[in-house]
Amino acid sequence: MVPSGTREAATKAQRHGPLSWVVVLLAGSVCVAVVVAVGSIARVPGSGLAALDEWVPWLLPAARLAGDLAAAATVGCLVAAAVLLTERGVLAPAGYRWLLRATWPAVAWGASAVLLLPGLLVEFLNTDLSQVSFLALVAFVRDTPFGAAQAATAALAAVVAVGSRVVLTTAGARVLLVLALLAVVPPAVAEYAEADGTGVPVAIAATGMVLHVLAALVWSGTLAALLLTRLSSRDLVTAVRRYSRAAPLLVLVVGGSGLLTAAADLEDPGQWLQTAYGRVVLLKIAGFAALVGVGWWHRRRTLPALASGQAGAFRRIAAVELLVFAITFGLAVGLSRTPAPVHAPAESEMSQPALLAR
Repeated sequence: MVPSGTREAATKAQRHGPLSWVVVLLAGSVCVAVVVAVGSIARVPGSGLAALDEWVPWLLPAARLAGDLAAAATVGCLVAAAVLLTERGVLAPAGYRWLLRATWPAVAWGASAVLLLPGLLVEFLNTDLSQVSFLALVAFVRDTPFGAAQAATAALAAVVAVGSRVVLTTAGARVLLVLALLAVVPPAVAEYAEADGTGVPVAIAATGMVLHVLAALVWSGTLAALLLTRLSSRDLVTAVRRYSRAAPLLVLVVGGSGLLTAAADLEDPGQWLQTAYGRVVLLKIAGFAALVGVGWWHRRRTLPALASGQAGAFRRIAAVELLVFAITFGLAVGLSRTPAPVHAPAESEMSQPALLAR
């Protein structure tokens, strides 16, 4: 049983304020700007063919962005509940509040994964939404890595959503955190499931993508959880100090894995400036550099201010960092809809039929 004081404190409504909506609108605006600029509204990114259904080019990035933001919120709340403020056995009051806050983002995450399925099938078959049937969706989930990945994410997100309402212990919250992190993996590796090439390079690329996505979600989501939940001064100091100790490692993982993945896609140095894909990658790098700068400012200014009881200093700088994160999320989804440069085939492959660019 949860102590009555814990449950009463946990169930008090906390207003997120307008910042959540600003994050969503900013990320959405950046995403729309990118997909329009690279031409993904008119053509299917993977094949370059004309899009046959005018709704799908909007549905896919919208659902993907909603899913990414919801995933970050879910993972961040679970990290905060299971790691940043912990007590033996029963969850601390603040941890229980965070666990409850993970419910609706997890629901949105699972729903976005389901919404992606018909859009992905439309592009896979190069048809339109009116031709999509339930049996076709079942076959898509059963027979393709992209369909199976989205179904797995939806199922795990649903388990996390239900669990966040029934789990009462720190150990249970950590199990939910592991499940949420596992839910991120299938979509991140789906594009490599049928990739050409030897096993080692493909495995390295897939591992790098998984690390990049996981670290970015933990970094951004935990910051959002700290910012959007009111804590006592003592709890906030404890949680921010623990988060601050992990942040440098997250920065290294996000930056290193992102550069490796981009370098694999952009083999020719000229492609960084001469292709739309390269230019969006450069914008993402600029966003990452801005995040590093704000993070450094954070560590230098807000930790001493928090120790002296000035919680407002943390919230002001964290809000700026969260808005930069919104821009990078929009760029990331836009990049996923941007065709990567087609690599020139080796001489031994010249006689093989040309493959569609991914």
